[in-house]
Amino acid sequence: LTSSPDFIIRPLETPAEFESYFRMNAETFRPDEDTLLVASRRHRLVVDDPDFRAISLRGAFLGRRHIGSYHIQERQLCLGPARLRTGCIGGVVTHPDYRHQGIATAMMQEALMFAHNQRYDLLLLHGVAGFYQQFSFIDALEDMPQHAVLRALIPHQAPQGYTVRLATPYD
Repeated sequence: LTSSPDFIIRPLETPAEFESYFRMNAETFRPDEDTLLVASRRHRLVVDDPDFRAISLRGAFLGRRHIGSYHIQERQLCLGPARLRTGCIGGVVTHPDYRHQGIATAMMQEALMFAHNQRYDLLLLHGVAGFYQQFSFIDALEDMPQHAVLRALIPHQAPQGYTVRLATPYD
């Protein structure tokens, strides 16, 4: 729980707070699309993740008003035999009426403290290039490849003649 004289940052608690975050996220990052549909899909993607923890959705509140949020997922980064507990920050968003008032800065500081308390080995941020340097983040990838596959193109049964096995380091 982090606070300033004006607002508090804490985990989102209620279904209405979750809905508010995903709607604000969709309106900010996908304004030219059906924001209710985008918010609904993003909500399912995040909450239905088998590793989802409600504490990972964080919000800034001015009284009862939800004025900003971010999401931090825990992942494991595999580098050879090493396994690094990694925090992945994304969806940092501030309500338009409260931008340029230090809300996002306070949320990023809270995210750094949260990551430290969770003892993450590494912290990654999916954000705007060059924007988060004030928090000591550096740009690692300029273009993040994204792939989409229509479910209708995926066969219901695997073709014959293929063997499924675990991947090895040689793959």
